[in-house]
Amino acid sequence: MPHILLVVGSLRKESFNRQLANAITAQLEDKAECRELRYDDLPWINQDEEFPAPAAVQHARDELAWADGIWFVSPEYNGFFPGAVKNLIDWLSRPVVAGDYSTVAIAGKAATVSGAAGKSGSRTMQGNLCSLLEGVRASVMAEPTVGVQIPGPSWASNVLELSDADQASIVEQVAAFLEFIA
Repeated sequence: MPHILLVVGSLRKESFNRQLANAITAQLEDKAECRELRYDDLPWINQDEEFPAPAAVQHARDELAWADGIWFVSPEYNGFFPGAVKNLIDWLSRPVVAGDYSTVAIAGKAATVSGAAGKSGSRTMQGNLCSLLEGVRASVMAEPTVGVQIPGPSWASNVLELSDADQASIVEQVAAFLEFIA
């Protein structure tokens, strides 16, 4: 059974993107083993503190090593992903052994992106995040993706309402990613 590591771009407990990640995980049930990476304790990247890696960085690298694929589920902030996601990727893009870039944790790792956002449905963020992931040499499945437009009532209730089309997109991306990492 493949292992999938989910990275939720919003650190908020009740975030719409955590709810979307939960819907993705539900579709992966019996098809893959899933874990959510907790990374809210990562220090800001600082090359002066890179070796030995801080414990939180080592934990993130260990979780990534466990995974066959990494699935980012992120909001869109001003057309981009949150700074915490960038910080995580910055740490994962650094060598584990000083000067040996063949030891980069994220290089070659299968990755895909989804998101829930306002009118954009996170499409701009997804393109930017895929570009970054390609830049750090992850193996990116850029399509199909799930881009949920958060419906008006959800903003008031704090509950992400997924349409039938959203659910179908999740099923499609799950099937495609499982094939991609196989």
